[in-house]
Amino acid sequence: MGDVKKKIKPGQMELHPEELAIVVNYEVQEIQTQPDGTQQLLNREQTNKKITVKSLNESSNVAQLAQEIVDKCK
Repeated sequence: MGDVKKKIKPGQMELHPEELAIVVNYEVQEIQTQPDGTQQLLNREQTNKKITVKSLNESSNVAQLAQEIVDKCK
């Protein structure tokens, strides 16, 4: 048996329909690397994460908001 690692594949980002939030869709893959170097996909799961945005208006610091969203995705 080889190493098993998780790989995150980003998907679409969309606005939450009812809340001031962004929904980040992504796929989590479990990949096993065989001793000969080949890789085998063991499991694939579609999931998402809801990131609440405190406020958003014309005076919002977009760069700071983007950094907050990236930090919450980690």
